[in-house]
Amino acid sequence: MDQYQKVSKILTVILLLNLLVAGIKIALGLFVDSQSIFSDGVHSISDGLGNVVGLAGISLAKRPKDEAHPYGHGKYEAIFGLVIGALLLFLGGRIFLDSLNTVLEPKVINITWSAVMIMVATLVVNLGISTYESRIGKRLDSTILISDAKHTRSDCYITIGVLVGLVLMLFGLPSIVDGIVGFVVVGFIFYGAYEVLTNNINLLLDSKKVDEEEVMEVVKTFEEIKGVHNIRSRGLNQNVFLDMHILVDKEMSIAQSHHLEHQLREKIKMIYGKHSEILVHVEPYLG
Repeated sequence: MDQYQKVSKILTVILLLNLLVAGIKIALGLFVDSQSIFSDGVHSISDGLGNVVGLAGISLAKRPKDEAHPYGHGKYEAIFGLVIGALLLFLGGRIFLDSLNTVLEPKVINITWSAVMIMVATLVVNLGISTYESRIGKRLDSTILISDAKHTRSDCYITIGVLVGLVLMLFGLPSIVDGIVGFVVVGFIFYGAYEVLTNNINLLLDSKKVDEEEVMEVVKTFEEIKGVHNIRSRGLNQNVFLDMHILVDKEMSIAQSHHLEHQLREKIKMIYGKHSEILVHVEPYLG
């Protein structure tokens, strides 16, 4: 099973779990007439939408290289990651408005300890989902999984905030707390959106992917290389593109310089992965 198939399988399982959690929260929110619980459920629906977006991105990103796209289609992951970030911004705005209405027009909320325990159960499930997805995303170097894990983690922050509000109301605080908690939660949502959007925008803008100093340390292990410059890098987490210029003795033959270049590329791939593409330009050392 290749990487894209693994990511798709993980996203499908997480989609089903997110839809289950969302259904429980929405039903509970309607039953006890709580804006914060209902909004939390709506946000969980967005987790499911994020999974659907991720699956769509993976189906496009896994397409092989072709004549029009010699570097492949991997950036589709980053593009769909931006959609996830946009979903977070939109839902954060909606929850902010709903919370404002709750503060301006407080209403009686039928909170029970049973409702609190149900929310705790959904929190445990969401924490498990986000932790697992983040760990697997880093292992597979998947932009989609890492972005979606942050999206799901924001749902955990929301649920924690909602739980605090529910407990405070059970101990006698007015229902306006339900709306105030919503404002706090919106801050976490917007921060999650900022992280997701920033990471994926940087990928699309071909931001630097490797540390030049780390590359230079590898180069220094080759006595034949007299100098290195113009180190540049870009690409996705699982597919780094790196190019550089190295200086070698002007008397070195083409065969020798080719062999040296091959050794350097293989050593760098041991650090950044076998799928990394390394381009080395050899120049004569005139010093």
